Amino acid sequence: MARTKAITTTRNDDGTITFKVADQSFTFNPDRASPANRVRAELHGWVQRISDKAALGKGSTDTDKFTAMKACAEFYEQGRNDWNMRGAGAGRKSEADWIIEATAEIQGVEVATMRERIERMAEKREVTVAAYVKALGTRQDVALRVAEMKCGNPTIEVDLDELGDDE
Repeated sequence: MARTKAITTTRNDDGTITFKVADQSFTFNPDRASPANRVRAELHGWVQRISDKAALGKGSTDTDKFTAMKACAEFYEQGRNDWNMRGAGAGRKSEADWIIEATAEIQGVEVATMRERIERMAEKREVTVAAYVKALGTRQDVALRVAEMKCGNPTIEVDLDELGDDE
């Protein structure tokens, strides 16, 4: 018996969901589920969505995972209709997010507080927030912290001269 790896879902205009496995399909109508199960399904969805943000890849720390999950929760708690986090593409942080998070950590403040400070400073200097964040990213302390956050704290030292040898 052949196994299929492809399971597809289609969200229909009427609110139903069609599931297809190989050449078989069925349609599920969430409106027919009990109110209690609808609440449980919503909670399950939130748990899954926010927990998925912890899938940052090899070398990510518990702090990295916690930070990504918390940022996701805070994003949805803003009450916006966007499903995907701005600049986060496929669950990944934008470079600006890394820089802001690193700067907040260096300053010992919450990320939300740092975002507010950056917005105020950008306005004061009459530059865009993106330009201000980019400038922050050129600071050696911020760039180093971003690298550490992305890669974890490497435990091996690398001699760049070794990389020049082709022998």
